[in-house]
Amino acid sequence: MPIVSVIQAGKSFGAERIFEGVNFQIDEHDRIGLVGPNGAGKTTLLNLLAGREEADEGNIALARNIRIGYLTQIPGRPGMAGNLLEWLERRDGRRGPRPLLPRQGGLAHD
Repeated sequence: MPIVSVIQAGKSFGAERIFEGVNFQIDEHDRIGLVGPNGAGKTTLLNLLAGREEADEGNIALARNIRIGYLTQIPGRPGMAGNLLEWLERRDGRRGPRPLLPRQGGLAHD
């Protein structure tokens, strides 16, 4: 049983057609990636799935008790300018990547 179903979804902004006829479903335990060039409608599609915008046509349905979390590309909270890594660097006072490989009893960190 799908947890997300998208049927013939379409979205436009004014006269500019972003996408049309989009069909897919996401089943429980699926791992997905959304890849495409700038301007292809990736963020718009995620906004539709998260309920932040409505499709102009088609249907988007979520299974009961499904909630989609969404972290914007440009966070709107004060002090959150930049990307997530930059925010973490400011918060932690550290620069560069952090290892996230499992170690005994939790996540690896310095």
